[in-house]
Amino acid sequence: MVSVMSWNKEVFSGRLSYPPSIIYALKVMRRSFNLPDNQYLKYQKLTEIDPVLYGSIHTLAALISDAFKGISVRFGEVIEEEERELVIQANRIIKEYDLKGLIYRIAFGLLRDGDVVLRKDSLEFLPLANLTIIPDRSYLNNFSSEVITKRGLYVLNEGSESQEILKPEEVIHFSLNPEVYVYDNKGRLTYGVWSVSPIKPIISTVLWKMSLIENDMLWRYRLIPREHHRLSSEAFKPEYYAGKNAEEKIQNAISAANQAISDYKEKIRKVKADESYITLDNVEISILEPKSSYSSPNEFIDQLNGNIAAAVGMPMAIFTGQSKGSYSSFLALISLVIARARYLVSLMKPELFKWLMSRLPDKLKPLSNKLDIVFDLVLEKDKIDIARQIAILRESGLFTFDELRALWGAPTISPEKLPEATVHKRTETPREIASRPVKSKEPQYNITPESRRDKQIT
Repeated sequence: MVSVMSWNKEVFSGRLSYPPSIIYALKVMRRSFNLPDNQYLKYQKLTEIDPVLYGSIHTLAALISDAFKGISVRFGEVIEEEERELVIQANRIIKEYDLKGLIYRIAFGLLRDGDVVLRKDSLEFLPLANLTIIPDRSYLNNFSSEVITKRGLYVLNEGSESQEILKPEEVIHFSLNPEVYVYDNKGRLTYGVWSVSPIKPIISTVLWKMSLIENDMLWRYRLIPREHHRLSSEAFKPEYYAGKNAEEKIQNAISAANQAISDYKEKIRKVKADESYITLDNVEISILEPKSSYSSPNEFIDQLNGNIAAAVGMPMAIFTGQSKGSYSSFLALISLVIARARYLVSLMKPELFKWLMSRLPDKLKPLSNKLDIVFDLVLEKDKIDIARQIAILRESGLFTFDELRALWGAPTISPEKLPEATVHKRTETPREIASRPVKSKEPQYNITPESRRDKQIT
């Protein structure tokens, strides 16, 4: 049996005839093994070639982006009517800079690379593959063994003609967990500067999976049942051919046999799959079934997919929408995903809020401590309980309208924009309704002994 490795060599050398689709797919797979040396370019390529890795990152990033609801009054704070201009200005900036789309790209970058760095003025993403962080200018092009522990300067394209140096106050840096040792793009050891990418632990897993898929493609193609056309060799005996000696007769017989096989092959090449063959009785056509046992890698690939998705924080059951467990275990998995999303939100909110408040007019900045960025990371099944809590709190009269909206995750809105029935209109409780005297619609008369007797008879 030909080995899978030798098949690879024969496919790419052209000695074996494979369909164009197989050859193209194998070439794509082979290119996926040529990973760049730069760690961030490596993470990007792995995300591009593996659908589970890309889908897991995309799903979690889209969940966080969709949960963004805008700016609202911080719970427990009360703003005056003239201060509502602050909320209007903030939400106008959100629309202008497409903050929802920006949050998606930040979350995607954090899950893929572990870090995201933006220019503060334009919110332009800086390419991490070309970015380094050093304590001061003395470290420029200095590749000593000293550990870098301070974010003093951000250097783009260090050591090149297009080198650009940025101060920390000129950038916004999001990082998953920088309290680790990481080598930067110049090979310098850092601590507290960069984070480890969630993809780094699964690089070998993704490549292992690609190798399994490549071998599986070759195995499955080789195991297809094929026709075997057996031609009679009676006419190609050496004694039927001229020659000075036995060796020459054998060579002439072999040449004739090869020519006959080539002619027959060319003849049947035009026969379609649903047509019949018409031959003489010296041709035997049979089907060759594969005799080697085949071990399908699908189950093992599913296990690798689970490891890949788990590294990002997106269980396969959530990613595919299918679970072998119970409904309660599925809800538990969803809660874990929500918890991961909330952690990423906690990393993004402070810097985003700080940047957003810096865009407000100076006269409104003192009021920024009354606002907050709202993310609605609540399961649909839990919103019923929240609505019930809001209804109870509203009846208590102890909370403002803005506080109740913040509890629901909705931004602040002016009362005049709401229907009159929804603005602090208190409803009676069932006990109050039951204690009211019943008003009869019938006319009331004084009851006398005679009228009581007549009523009884009636």
